[in-house]
Order: sequence, then structure tokens, then C-alpha cells
Amino acid sequence: MMIRYDLRMKQWDEFLRRQTEELGSDVADKWLHSLKVVNFDACNLYLEGKDLFHLEWFEEHIRKKLPDLKNENQKLIKVHLRVHGVEKKRRTQEEILEFQLEFETLDPYAKLENYIPAKSNEIPFTYIKELGPTVYNPLYLYGKSGTGKTHLLMGIAHKFRELGKKVIYVNAQVFTNHLVKAIRMGMMQNFRNSYRCADLLIIDDVHLFANRNATQEEIFHTFNYLHGEKKQIILSANCAPQLLSEIEPRLVSRFEWGITLHLEKQENLKEVLLKKAELLGFPLTEELTYFLLENFHSIKSQQKALMTLILGSHLQKTTHPTKLLKENLEEEIKNKLTSEKIVQQAAIYYGIRPADILGKSQSQECSLPRQITMYLCRKELSLPYQKIGKLFSRDHSTVMTSIKQIIKKIEAGDSEIIGSVETILKEH
Repeated sequence: MMIRYDLRMKQWDEFLRRQTEELGSDVADKWLHSLKVVNFDACNLYLEGKDLFHLEWFEEHIRKKLPDLKNENQKLIKVHLRVHGVEKKRRTQEEILEFQLEFETLDPYAKLENYIPAKSNEIPFTYIKELGPTVYNPLYLYGKSGTGKTHLLMGIAHKFRELGKKVIYVNAQVFTNHLVKAIRMGMMQNFRNSYRCADLLIIDDVHLFANRNATQEEIFHTFNYLHGEKKQIILSANCAPQLLSEIEPRLVSRFEWGITLHLEKQENLKEVLLKKAELLGFPLTEELTYFLLENFHSIKSQQKALMTLILGSHLQKTTHPTKLLKENLEEEIKNKLTSEKIVQQAAIYYGIRPADILGKSQSQECSLPRQITMYLCRKELSLPYQKIGKLFSRDHSTVMTSIKQIIKKIEAGDSEIIGSVETILKEH
């Protein structure tokens, strides 16, 4: 039924105007103007939200302001909320007890003393080892897959738990899953109590919050609460805060409040592999070590292969590693980064053809993607300058100059270049 505009609605419109001034038009449009007026009378206003999270947001941020909402006789207007097709009901004690958030188990071997930093990561690792009170809050750690971020985060969690601190370690995807569960069950207060009781909150892979508006809204308020209580927050992602895509600016700015540490790709793969094998009580022969290093080219894939070997050994399999690791080897080949894949992804990113990158055109439209592609072939694949030159039909001195130009821009903090490099690699 259509609700006719009534003079009594002027009070609600005026209330919305004041909240828009206070909260900003973006927030007000998203959370207040989007509420549907279902019905009203002199002392009651009935509103409908799009989901339970919409209602929970209203209850936390707006309900306390409603004493300002009065009719022309200065009587309080009572606001009633509902979600279309959902009746909000009081939860029983059994349902409250049923609402349990399961957090990830820490890898018992992922401790700080077991982390072997590459030379380029010694400075951030030293800072992490000495991490104490919340001088820098948050700590934001970023780097590509295989830099050891998760190991370090779990190591910090182990350290603080040993000090008797309440630590929550969670992946961004798990945080989102917990939030969805809380919204569906109408248990948002229990969700908030679970997360806001932490002395240390660690969230891995915050780039996974992209395009998740409800999750970003909740993490924003969780962050503010813990930061205001001087509780340590540690975050990780695959890129620097300013390069996070589809994350609200107000959240990105908070990620930059403390200190940002960059982890480079681990180059000491042999040391890391042997250390992991030692911790697992599975010493590797020189021949087997060489086989794993030669066929698997990231820490993640090497350790996955190692676990396959250990499982095979427990099952008393005596098959040659090549047969035992058949599926691992196939997966490695499928996922292996190649110069062809780099050229293809760069072409997609810039909206041109691979032939344009490999061709002779000197236009800016082609030359910049070409320089970035050369840089990635050198940095990610360690290809010799001569081999890169052959791929692009150019002499090695031209290749060296192109790569130096990109390195110079990255070192100068050119966000456009850094963002292009990160995105091209991320799409692999």
C-alpha cells in the first residue's frame, strides 16, 4: 500500500537531514535514506531494511539518537524496524550458546624462531621479533604469496599467547564467514563481543575484503573500537594499503595509521625447505632436496610436495618421488609463471594486444606496458637480459635501460607503476 506523505513525516525528514550533516551524505544515503517507510502514525514509525545487518547498524549507531525524534506535540516517536519477510525474534539461551565462532588453528611450527628471513627481509623481521606495546598500531605487513606473511603472523600470535595475551588470528575470508553467520542468526552483539575482547587481533589477507560492503563496515567499527582501547592490530595483504582495490578510503587510511612493512620474495628456498623438513622429522637427502628445488619453484609448492612425500612415507610407499608427486608436478606446470603469461596479462591490463607489447611501436600506449613486461620477466623469472631482448626483438642494452626506468619509478613511489605491477602479477 502506498503511504501518503503526511505533515507528521516532517520530523523524520528533519532527523535524516541532521544525521546527513553529522555522518556525511555517503553514509546517510547508504544506511538511513535506504530505509523504507512502511507505515506511520502520530507516535510510531515503521521502517524496513534490506537485511539484518542493516538493522543491526541502525541499532548500534542511530537508536541512541532517537530521543531527538518527536512529533508536533513533543511526544517521542517510537521507531520499529524489520526486514522484509523476516521477523526479528528474541534469541533463546540455547541459540546463544549454539553461536560459536571457530577460529583457525595455528601451525605449531610457524613460530618466529623457525622463520628464516631472506637478506632483503631482515629489517622487517627484526622489527617483528621486537614487537612490543602498541607504539605503531596497526602493523600492516604486505608482500606477494611466498614471502612468509602467514608464518610471521602465526609466529606473532604464538609469541603473544605465550605472554598470556588474548589473541585472535583469522583470515579475512573467515572473518567474513563469521559476520554472515552472525547476521543470519541475528547474533551481531555476540559476534562483536567475540572480536572486541582481543588484546591482539591479527587479520591475514585483508585484500579479500574487496567489494564486501557489510564486511568493510563491520571491520571499520571493530578497528576503531580496538584502536581506541589501545589493543594491537596486525594486518597483512598482497599489496601496500594505497593499492588495495575496492576497499573504502576511510578503511585504507586507518590501515596506514601505524607502520607498513614490505616483505620481498624469499630467495633462500633451500634453507627454508631443509628447516621445514627438520621440524617435521623428515630429513632430506641431497638428491631429494635437489629434486624438490628443481621442480617446485615457490615455498608453498615445495612444502606441499614435502607433505605429500611425508604422507607417502607414512603409508609405506616406496614409489619414486616422480610418481608419488605426479599430481603436484602437474599442478606446478599449470601454475608456473612464464614470459608468455606475463605478456598476456600485461596486454589484458592495458587493453592492447600481446603483439603490440612485443612489436616495434614506440607510442606510450605500447612502450610503457613493454617496459613493465620486461621488468617482470627480469624480476620474477630472473631471465638474462639477452633472453629478454630476444623475446622482444631488442638488444640487451635497450632491455637494461627499460628495466632501470621502471625500477627508478617504483623506488620513487610511482603508485600507477606499482599498481600495474601488482595487478598484473595478481591476475596470474
